[in-house]
Amino acid sequence: MLLFIAFTIEMQISHRFHNLPELFFTQAEKSHLKIPTYSFVTLNMICIFAKHKHIINMKNEVDGRREIASRNTAWATIIARKLTRWGVTPNQISMMSIFFAMVGCLLLIGTVIDPGFNKYVAYILFIVCMQSRLLCNLFDGMVAIEGGKKSANGDLYNDMPDRFADALFIIPVGYAAGGFGIELGWMAALLAVMTAYFRWIGAYKTHQHFFNGPMAKQHRMALLTLAFVVATCTIHAGYDRMVCLIALIIINVGLVATLIHRLYLMSHTTNNEIK
Repeated sequence: MLLFIAFTIEMQISHRFHNLPELFFTQAEKSHLKIPTYSFVTLNMICIFAKHKHIINMKNEVDGRREIASRNTAWATIIARKLTRWGVTPNQISMMSIFFAMVGCLLLIGTVIDPGFNKYVAYILFIVCMQSRLLCNLFDGMVAIEGGKKSANGDLYNDMPDRFADALFIIPVGYAAGGFGIELGWMAALLAVMTAYFRWIGAYKTHQHFFNGPMAKQHRMALLTLAFVVATCTIHAGYDRMVCLIALIIINVGLVATLIHRLYLMSHTTNNEIK
């Protein structure tokens, strides 16, 4: 009966705690203690609880959030509180990032399809859409965590819209650049998705997310914002397409460097370094 209970304990606890029953029985045998059956049952329950806590801690370590400096600012806190009081959910805010990305995409495609489309207006509004997307990324997490509205599908809504938003912002830049820029735009969109894929592989392997650059999401949006500020100023000279092309080249090189960097970090992170 005791052997069966011991075997049950071994099968129910995680690998991190697999030495606990063995240690318990060894010490008991050395000290010649007579342990009643209910003690083994108690030990079984303790080990199950330990496993449960281990799973919870692992999930908390994996569900990390990107560090955003503006998250601790007064204006961000005020807006997040207002959104919470208005009943806006984090998932709705996350989906709004796709809306802004679609608007930005249509603006740039409009300049390509219709030569008479006002590029000054399109480029400025494209910048506004990119910054609005970043604000969505800021407030969905604040409303979810600080506002206490985190949902069961929150991680899904937090991550998936970003993959669509990246593609919708980057690909039309290639068409705005024209020529080889179209291929560069599609390649950059693919590499952007790959950076998120590498991040989740790292989370699975090391229980922590690697948001490192040099061309993470915030870096891509910052570079595109700067590029379109310059492009807006050079429309009259006809250099705006060249600016878009240069921006895409930098983004692609930076994304490849980001993949290599994250691969290095996840492959050189040992169990002792996992917090």
